[in-house]
Parts: sequence; C-alpha cells; structure tokens
Amino acid sequence: SYYTKFLRPNDLKYMEEAKGLTGKIVYMTPLDYFECCADLVGISAENLIRTAKEDKVILNHLTNVINKYKVRFPITMLDYASKGQEGKHRMIVAGNLLGWDHQFPVLVVNKLEEIIDD
Repeated sequence: SYYTKFLRPNDLKYMEEAKGLTGKIVYMTPLDYFECCADLVGISAENLIRTAKEDKVILNHLTNVINKYKVRFPITMLDYASKGQEGKHRMIVAGNLLGWDHQFPVLVVNKLEEIIDD
C-alpha cells in the first residue's frame, strides 16, 4: 500500500525528497490514538470511540478473525499531512482484547516542513 513506503528506508528517503513527507512508528494507547484522531477531524475522542463502538458488525468480525486465526492486524495510521486516519475499529478491538492501557504501533505521517518548523 501507499503507507508501506514510510516503513522501508529507501522508499522513505524517496517520500521525503520527492514528496516532502515523512513517517515513523510511534507507540500509543488506544485512547492516545483516538485523541490524535479527534485532533485531525475536529470532534472529541469520546464521540469517535462511541461511534466506532456502534459498528458492532465490523468489531465482531475483527474480534472473531483475531481469536480464530491468531493473526495480527495491519498497522494503524495517523496521516497529519492529509488529515486522515486508518484503523479506529482495529484500535477498539485491540484495546478490548489487550487493554486500553496497552501501547500499539501507529504509523504517523507528517509533512517534513511541519516537523522542521516545530
């Protein structure tokens, strides 16, 4: 996928030089993740969690897959450059299964100029 480019050194160098974007893995709890998502979309973390928890079909499916096949989820992502996220349902399930104080890897993408200016 597009986001795997931030996980491989040669591809990351290309993304930084050609696109002005960088990415790194940051460990955070599900609540931390939802607070960051809330900043991206402009609503509260509590509302994001509540609405994600309403998607019971998706959450049950993800929980069943993890329990039955013992697979790991793809990494969750916060993209500050494009103001997007991927993985809120996976983060709900991860928090429910392993604990809301457990830290999980999250790919965080930023514009290089915003990192340098900070």
